[in-house]
Amino acid sequence: KVSTIEGFHCTSTVSSYSFAMAQENSGEVKVGTTCKNKGCTNTYQGQDSNFTQCLHHPGVPIFHEGYKFWTCCQRRTSDFNEFLRQEGCTSGDHVWIETEKNAVSCRYDWHQTGSSVVVSIFTKGCVPERCLFEANPTSVRVFVCYENGKSEHQLNLRLFGVIDPEKSSVELLGTKAEVRLRKAAPISWATLQLAK
Repeated sequence: KVSTIEGFHCTSTVSSYSFAMAQENSGEVKVGTTCKNKGCTNTYQGQDSNFTQCLHHPGVPIFHEGYKFWTCCQRRTSDFNEFLRQEGCTSGDHVWIETEKNAVSCRYDWHQTGSSVVVSIFTKGCVPERCLFEANPTSVRVFVCYENGKSEHQLNLRLFGVIDPEKSSVELLGTKAEVRLRKAAPISWATLQLAK
């Protein structure tokens, strides 16, 4: 994020520096600590480390049909070591101290009308800027950060029928994420997902 203030060119490294300084002053960051952002291999070598570029993957890893890739950049490979060596696609601040997150399974349910299929994922306190919803005509991928950032859930669906992604929508409510999928044809679905 770049902004101009009274002729000075400012970047987010200032806030990163302040954050990392506070961590270092509290004795929490030790020399040799690896950045916690996915895909970044930089290690903390002192205050100067806060000014180095952090290239990382903000998305989640996907392993599907022999391919490995990140949801953020979609560079597919079948080689696991090559996947691990993929350079990050986003530049940002280093994270030296990781906050605790719980990857948990969430309850979800679905129902249908003549024109839509509605998938309700029961996640309380969603963080909209950290949620990802992707769809194509035959599948849906959902990544939800909820409980005010403390928990994460990922759901991948191979749909029973065909949908129109352009006419589909997502609504984040207080206790759930509601994914409304517009059917391509007004037929009844026997189930939500195809059998694996």
